[in-house]
Amino acid sequence: MGVVVIALAKAKEVVRLAAEQAEREERRAWVRQGKTVEDLLAEFGPI
Repeated sequence: MGVVVIALAKAKEVVRLAAEQAEREERRAWVRQGKTVEDLLAEFGPI
């Protein structure tokens, strides 16, 4: 965990991109748990 300083004008975009990355990481955790593609699609819909 760390701290990053960004321009206020770019804050919305940075938060959006961070949320997208967090979602991808959640899917990767499922793969590490041995979940199948079918399990992932059932939970998240089309990737």
